[in-house]
Amino acid sequence: MKNIGKMNLTMSCIPVAVPRFHQISRWMNLVTEQYKDVVTQHVLGMTYENQTINYLKIGEKSGKSKKVIWMDCGIHAREWISPAFCQWFVKELLENYKTDEKIGRFFQNMDFYVVPLLNMDGYNYTWTENCCSEIFCGSKAESESEVKAVVDLVGRIKNDILCFLTIHSYGQLILMPYGHPNKTAPNHDEHLKLGQNAANAIKQKHGTSYRVGPPSQILYPNSGSSRDWARDIGIEFSYTFELRDNGTYGFELPEDQIQPTCEEAMAGVNTIVEYVHNKHFGSAAAATVALWSTVLASYLSLLVIYQEQALQDYSYTRYHPMEQIYEWMDKVKNQYQDVVSQHFLGTTYEKRPIYFFKIGEKSDKPKKMIWMDCGIHAREWISPAFCQWFVKEDRLWRKSRSPSPFSNCTSVGTDLNRNFDSAWCCIGGSRNCSSQTFCGSAPGSESESKAVMELVNNKKNDILCFLTIHSYGQLIMTPFGEPGKTASNHDELMEVGQLASRAVEQKHGISYTVGPPSVVLYNYTGSSHDWARDIGIEFSYTFELRDNGTYGFELPEDQIQPTCEEAMAGVTTIVEYVHNKHFGSAAAATVALWSTVLASYLSLLVLVQ
Repeated sequence: MKNIGKMNLTMSCIPVAVPRFHQISRWMNLVTEQYKDVVTQHVLGMTYENQTINYLKIGEKSGKSKKVIWMDCGIHAREWISPAFCQWFVKELLENYKTDEKIGRFFQNMDFYVVPLLNMDGYNYTWTENCCSEIFCGSKAESESEVKAVVDLVGRIKNDILCFLTIHSYGQLILMPYGHPNKTAPNHDEHLKLGQNAANAIKQKHGTSYRVGPPSQILYPNSGSSRDWARDIGIEFSYTFELRDNGTYGFELPEDQIQPTCEEAMAGVNTIVEYVHNKHFGSAAAATVALWSTVLASYLSLLVIYQEQALQDYSYTRYHPMEQIYEWMDKVKNQYQDVVSQHFLGTTYEKRPIYFFKIGEKSDKPKKMIWMDCGIHAREWISPAFCQWFVKEDRLWRKSRSPSPFSNCTSVGTDLNRNFDSAWCCIGGSRNCSSQTFCGSAPGSESESKAVMELVNNKKNDILCFLTIHSYGQLIMTPFGEPGKTASNHDELMEVGQLASRAVEQKHGISYTVGPPSVVLYNYTGSSHDWARDIGIEFSYTFELRDNGTYGFELPEDQIQPTCEEAMAGVTTIVEYVHNKHFGSAAAATVALWSTVLASYLSLLVLVQ
């Protein structure tokens, strides 16, 4: 179940629209394949944009009809913690159903139907832009295809559903029917008592308090919810969970809170499921039941509808959209004014400004530098995450977004790491504008690469080392990507790279391969690190971070911290070597490190892109 767990946490990881959705789909496929004895995947319906809504049915297979527990997540697209919990729930069920007697009993008696992502269109849209009223109810009841799909399926099997659970955020609430102030469920008292038991179980986990009651009493009056509808059609127990927090972060819940949020919500859901199971079958029952949710997937077949996941005030263990990175840069420069200054590098094709940090002790004398850039390939989310980690410590589009220079081509973007003036477009680049490795119309034709070339070329006599951070492959690459071309200091570059690789491995046991791209990866020209060596910068490396392809560009966010820690060890080794070579090991000369790690020695240009 190790891979399932990682894939689950990946969803928290990445604030990019399409990869997040595809990750959930791949995760569902992985779960279905790995646990085919207790998991099957089914089509629920289609979204307005014609995306397929799938759900998982989880439980011991039986030729007889089984009862069901329903759980959906992500009906509101911005509630990103909701899908994260649904996946956590499934993971916990599948990891434990063979060893946990209670879950095993659930699996025998019930099925869980889990719809990991119901509001797919909205989910994708939350990573782009939004418009109009956030509470628009549609043109009529069930006018939305996602809602209609749920209504059709649940209505068809309502007599088998023991409990309907829908997971939202935020507010730390367990809501029961009804949102209408003058309407009360016939089993109101039982609902309330069971909800309070669930809240008590939640509090015992991490001390988090959840309030229990109808929305009309503890939130605000509302109608048209799936929870109220489920109770209306006769499902005895129906709850909405509003997960953490109480408003400090709101929908942008820090990702370091995903695990504790899921753990405590798991305790609450487990309390409810156990109660309804025992009420229907008795505590030692072995009858057939089905639970529609993802939390107790090892016991029941659970429909879990996933939606969004959590952002953070600022976490160095998650992926951030560009706007948040720039906000972070503003905070860093303001908080560390004595050693950090922010500068304008240039603009992208879409007129977005590119900034860099200059970090180091201020001096009236000229200082040497270390250059580092991150994020030259748009889909390599771990790369900017490392640059930020690097500064702190002392998603699958690849190309840029510029339109083709050719009138007969409708494709967008250039591979910026094929656009530098080093044997430009000779090997490994393409003049086909539709290619992922399109090299542009000329060296430096792209505003992003041109900005780097102008600044670095202007400072080349002061730059001791050029580092560019990519993913994935676990490589430390030296010049050159062109076969047969060797740097004049090739042996020294290799020796320092090997030292860095050993430092990386000592951290978490991860092996990085060292060598020129033409030897350890594939042949290509026009890269920034080759160009940097061409113009005379003595040390130039490309880091290809984790992993080796298991997750690829969609590295789980729980791997951000260890990836950054080990890469930090490797980078520090290189920086220390070039520093000592230039200044001597005991030097007290003035150096600027353009980053935050060795800010007292070197001025490091950190290009977070």
